[in-house]
Amino acid sequence: MNLVVDCTSEFFKHIKEISSVMDSYDILVITLSVVLSISLIVWLSVGILFVQVLKRLKSASDTAKAAAENVEDFTSQLKNVGKLSAVGTIIGQITKAFKGRNSK
Repeated sequence: MNLVVDCTSEFFKHIKEISSVMDSYDILVITLSVVLSISLIVWLSVGILFVQVLKRLKSASDTAKAAAENVEDFTSQLKNVGKLSAVGTIIGQITKAFKGRNSK
């Protein structure tokens, strides 16, 4: 009878050890689940913010590109005005030269 009691007590000791191990695994699973959930939320937020920053950068680059094109247009117009001014100056000098000959 003593052998049966010893075997039974040993069996329950093993059951308690197994149940305590299962409890620590349960805690580990719950902890990992919570950490992964928080990590997922954080990375989704970071991704959304990154996309917003990229959109703002694209908008800023489009604005800079438009400004550069406007500067190019303005400088080409100044070149044309400069050419016309140079042509006007030449024509003025020619007319002065002809007027100078006619008055002599």
